[in-house]
Amino acid sequence: PYRLLGWSLGGTLAVLVASELEKQGQRVSLLGLVDSFIPAPQPLLEDGDWREGMPAFLRQTLGVHTDAAFLAERLPQAEPDLATLTGLF
Repeated sequence: PYRLLGWSLGGTLAVLVASELEKQGQRVSLLGLVDSFIPAPQPLLEDGDWREGMPAFLRQTLGVHTDAAFLAERLPQAEPDLATLTGLF
């Protein structure tokens, strides 16, 4: 299996390379990104609450398939941490 790591623009390129490898039937066991922009085929969230876009974000960036019920159950637990992180930026 391939292990890819990219920093800045290299991370963006690593995402594209990983995608191409998987299309060819290859396995990517690690995709590490350091301070990188993640290209998305479409905007993850246009207008509205960030919670609406979370399933698409997880699916497109991490390959995690979650449904709305799964997120609705876990997001309240994350609210305090998210509020702290938001305050830092």
